[in-house]
Amino acid sequence: DMNVDASVPPVTHTIGVSAAGYARWNTWLERGGLKTYAQRRNDSLDVHAVSRMSAYLNMGMVSPFRLAREASAASGSGKSKFLHEFLTWRGLAFAHCYHFPMPATGSTLAQLPLWAQQTLRRHAHDSRKVIPRERLAAGQSGDRSWDGMQRYLTATGELHNNARMGWGKAIVKWAASPEEIGRASCRER
Repeated sequence: DMNVDASVPPVTHTIGVSAAGYARWNTWLERGGLKTYAQRRNDSLDVHAVSRMSAYLNMGMVSPFRLAREASAASGSGKSKFLHEFLTWRGLAFAHCYHFPMPATGSTLAQLPLWAQQTLRRHAHDSRKVIPRERLAAGQSGDRSWDGMQRYLTATGELHNNARMGWGKAIVKWAASPEEIGRASCRER
């Protein structure tokens, strides 16, 4: 009944239980993750520079309150940078979703900040190299960096914080229109 794609193999390095999430968090802290976070966090090739807790947080397997409390109580020169990013960006994202909820019919450009809507509309008629979604999913855009990120995402189920930003913003240039991106993402759900 859940329409699960059985062709997607399990991600063996991220076990989907709370205990595994907290174990990952504790290992990251014990290995000095907060001590070096401010210096290492932007290197997307340094997988262990970041906590890699997104999947556990997004699925509700670990408590953001506990992570924030434990990070706050820990030491390390990167602690304030981690907490700033963790609390500020998480809070802003939740506030945005609260004030601009997705309609039952799916995502729309109206959910985006006004500046983003204006930018997308201003460039709606730019020439584009439209790439079918199947090719994008297979990591066959022709952009070696993006394709590498897509293949890594497919194989591991995660992307480094900075890699996610570059990965996400590249998709708009390969869609027929900004609206098509929203329509396509809704069909997948």
